[in-house]
Amino acid sequence: MGGEWVSFENMAQDPVITLSTSYFHRRISDGYEMMCKAAEYGFKYVELGHSTTVGMVDGIMRAAGEGVVKVASLHNFCPVPPFAQAPAPNLFSPATSSRRESDLWMRHTLNTLALAESVGAGRMVMHSGALSYFFFNPVGGLLSRFERLREAREAVEAARAGNAEGEGALEGGAADAEKKLVDAGAAYASSLRKFVAGAERKAAAAHGRIMENLKLANEKFSEKGVLIGVENRDGFAELPFDTMFADFARECSSLSNVRAWIDIGHAQIKSLRGVIDLEAFLDSLRGLVCGWHLHDCTDSCRDHRGIGKGSIDFSLVKKYFDPASQIFTLEINPRVDEADVADSLKRVEDMF
Repeated sequence: MGGEWVSFENMAQDPVITLSTSYFHRRISDGYEMMCKAAEYGFKYVELGHSTTVGMVDGIMRAAGEGVVKVASLHNFCPVPPFAQAPAPNLFSPATSSRRESDLWMRHTLNTLALAESVGAGRMVMHSGALSYFFFNPVGGLLSRFERLREAREAVEAARAGNAEGEGALEGGAADAEKKLVDAGAAYASSLRKFVAGAERKAAAAHGRIMENLKLANEKFSEKGVLIGVENRDGFAELPFDTMFADFARECSSLSNVRAWIDIGHAQIKSLRGVIDLEAFLDSLRGLVCGWHLHDCTDSCRDHRGIGKGSIDFSLVKKYFDPASQIFTLEINPRVDEADVADSLKRVEDMF
């Protein structure tokens, strides 16, 4: 039976810091080799990522049995169903109105639970789907306006730098760039307000459908002693919707084995895009979180970077860490250098 990490009262007091095996996607295809590599980097624990294939399971279980590293968590769906191409965390959505898709979501979520039990893991992280738009999806236009705003900011910075150095942009050029920035900001803010208002209306019903599926899953996860962590997401229309995430997390916490899971890079993206205030978002989730995905994010919204390679203020973030009830997973892009992975582990260790 799994569950070494599930009981808040029985959690280890030393922080459980893991590496998501998604880092090895397209790098290593053998499960045993992958686990050994994580140990070489200095990790005692891993999260089996959503790119884990059926063919890797035997090697993973052998490495776990030998104590190469421990498996603290899995990311749904794990292993990826044989008919799907890895990674596939959004293969089925618990927010769907389709009974058939809900049944498929449950079936493959329970497959993840079975693997979690086999390797002694106490957490499963999940995505929750996205809002659906039948005729007009506003996300494309919103992203375009945000990119124009970002480009306008960069143009102002370049013009100011040119003026400060006495070369490049002239005063008139800087003034023109600043006017374009004001116009772009106003256009984006207006679009964002309209989008959030509509999304919140749609999300209420979608959250209800997610909760119904979670209630059904909770019974099975409770039997096996594994917690479900519901992750915040980076896409504008993904669920749970960010402005309503805390209320949704509080509802989840009424279930014995469902909690929130914070992906700090995703939260930073939503903060940069003006959907949430990062500190207020984190503060609203105190006591509701069972784990974190940790990575850095640039001001241009490029996340899954090594810690220290972006603009996230971890001196703020670490105030919300609780090693007695949470685990901390480095979820880093496979393109990141190995040295940055080891450095990220050291940086996270130094936060405690």
